[in-house]
Amino acid sequence: MRNLLNVGRNSLYLWALLGVLLLPFPFYICPLQEKIAPFFMGAVVGWLTGQEPDFSSDASGLQCLLGILGMVALAMALLMQLLKKWRPLELKVVAVSRIVCCYYVSLQLLKYGFDKVFKGQFYLPEPNILYTQVGQMDKSMLFWTAMGTSWSYNVFMGLMEVTPAVLLLFKKTRVLGLVLATGVLLQVFMINVGFEITVKWFSGFLLGLSLLLLSPYFQPIFVFLIRQGKTSLPGYVWQFPIKMPVFIYATLKTFVVGLLFLEGTYPYLKYNNFNDDQAPRPVLHGAYEVLRMDGTNGDTLAWPLPVKRIFIHRRGYLIVQDARDDMQDYKLVVAEGGGWLMLTDYEGRSTQLPFRSAPKDSLLMLQYPYQGEVYTLTARQLCWKELPLLREH
Repeated sequence: MRNLLNVGRNSLYLWALLGVLLLPFPFYICPLQEKIAPFFMGAVVGWLTGQEPDFSSDASGLQCLLGILGMVALAMALLMQLLKKWRPLELKVVAVSRIVCCYYVSLQLLKYGFDKVFKGQFYLPEPNILYTQVGQMDKSMLFWTAMGTSWSYNVFMGLMEVTPAVLLLFKKTRVLGLVLATGVLLQVFMINVGFEITVKWFSGFLLGLSLLLLSPYFQPIFVFLIRQGKTSLPGYVWQFPIKMPVFIYATLKTFVVGLLFLEGTYPYLKYNNFNDDQAPRPVLHGAYEVLRMDGTNGDTLAWPLPVKRIFIHRRGYLIVQDARDDMQDYKLVVAEGGGWLMLTDYEGRSTQLPFRSAPKDSLLMLQYPYQGEVYTLTARQLCWKELPLLREH
């Protein structure tokens, strides 16, 4: 029975360690990590799923990868029990896994925490989203939009993630950090499930890591909180398996902690952008209400016009909203010297549209093809930042 418990424990820690090392994640400092799993496991995952391997969160490829890693971890745990010469490795593997997973959870909380503090994750809603009817949004976009409207709540939520991340980095505060991290990650996981946000499996993995790291403390926490009795926390949990001089250990830890913070803040340090709400937007960015559409032969289209609004997205898209409020987006390139826009649809077809802007009158004049003819579309820029949703009360 004890051997079975050891196999179960060891397989969980090995699975967690393999997941930390192999699950693709877009790191800034170590971008090659994202290519490890596709390189070594892409062919196997593709064969098992019967499709092109996709390791993005909630994709079948990621789920398949987690299953494969689970079987590999179980096989390794069984071998450590069956082979006597491998048994001494058990405690070292578990210890290494605990430390690596603890720092990994801290890193993820730092990254997502700073993303909220600096408004990089829940950014200010784009104009096309603000002029989309609520009932036409999916749950994830509705949640993203609501979160993006509040700077103060983003800072609060970000600090709620950064705080346990910092506590996890030190032995004396690690248990408290795990308790807080578990609560935070449980909330994140349920938000992803409830609002159908496509990071459910990854957030579930992080929650599982947090619970696994907290598991040695379940009994003393139960005794203290539920039975209100005296207890003590086990001290062996975070012992580093390799002995080294204090100076080297302190230097190594300082270096690792520095890397974690650099990874978490890298894009904001690089672009000197510590509040994305105030970051510069590209030329023509905004929402435009179409006033009229004039043909080359002098005729003017009657209301309702086929184009209701035009939006210029900060990520390089032009979105057209028609009279039925349907949206059509195109990849947008604005000529450096001005004068024309290059639109590309999802089939790769490109169209060049001449335009003129009159910033003084907030007008945009655009040559727009419609039903085989070219019309001069005149639109006035809307003050989208003054909408009630964005207004400070």
